[in-house]
Amino acid sequence: MSNTPKSVYCYGMVAPSTLHLLSTPYPVANAYAEIRASVPNLAGEAVAGAWTLQRLGIQTKLDGRWLADSQQSSEFIQRLSETGIDATRLEIKPNYHPIEEMVLADGKTRTVFGGYIKILFTEKQWNPPQEGDIASTDLVLLDPFLGAESELCADYCIQHAKPYLTIDHAPESKIARNAHATLISEEFLLREYKTVHDSGQGWEEIFLTYLDSCPGWVIFTFGGEPLWYAPPRTSAIETRAKRTFQPYPVKVVDTTGAGDSFRAGFAYALLQGKQGEEAIQTACAVAGLVCTKFPGVLQSPTEAELSAFF
Repeated sequence: MSNTPKSVYCYGMVAPSTLHLLSTPYPVANAYAEIRASVPNLAGEAVAGAWTLQRLGIQTKLDGRWLADSQQSSEFIQRLSETGIDATRLEIKPNYHPIEEMVLADGKTRTVFGGYIKILFTEKQWNPPQEGDIASTDLVLLDPFLGAESELCADYCIQHAKPYLTIDHAPESKIARNAHATLISEEFLLREYKTVHDSGQGWEEIFLTYLDSCPGWVIFTFGGEPLWYAPPRTSAIETRAKRTFQPYPVKVVDTTGAGDSFRAGFAYALLQGKQGEEAIQTACAVAGLVCTKFPGVLQSPTEAELSAFF
């Protein structure tokens, strides 16, 4: 790493969670499954990214969704602060109904139960981004789920020429069109473009739509299957084509947070000056190492562990 300290501002979803590891595959309806272990965990793309980057030696600052006035929230903020994350922007709100997230993981899949629809589509329940925080950082992880405030964060990034990495957003949106990188998960594709998938057309046309709309990196991830990507456009007339990369084979214990850690690993690679497939390799390595642990994000790799993997 360069001798100049790097920093990342993470804006978006933040919540405590409980992660349960099952002893058997996820059950069918009306069946039984044994819980092998249960641990407190992190919920939300922004906080998982901040945690992963902090463990890689990048100073992170976190802002976004409010927390409930509870013992769980206090312990959550304390854990973040002890790791070195700047959590001073996070607000605990009295009489605020929290996201009560629970995740069931069986080693190959993870199923999330929560209250995100109630939180995201009722009224604003999060802080606005702070322009000064964005102006003073090197890079931003931007969750697009917080309405006008997420767009404001993008505006500040554009105004101060700060690259930002976003996720799971429509290609025609302002956030996606101006992002340095737009990362799209298989979960998002299945939810938003299921009819395309069911018709047998696949998502090739959707990928091309993103390439047309988004001049920055475009990355589609499919778990352990080959991901699709295209580096940024270098000229207005350049025609970009899909490239692929096979994620590293690892012994999977828990896939919770793999996508969040992929984005963090990609951010880390960019801050190291890596480009092209080398940046993709780094992101895949970070996500792969996370999948080998339980809970994976909390034990995400350090710089030394990432170097040892390579």
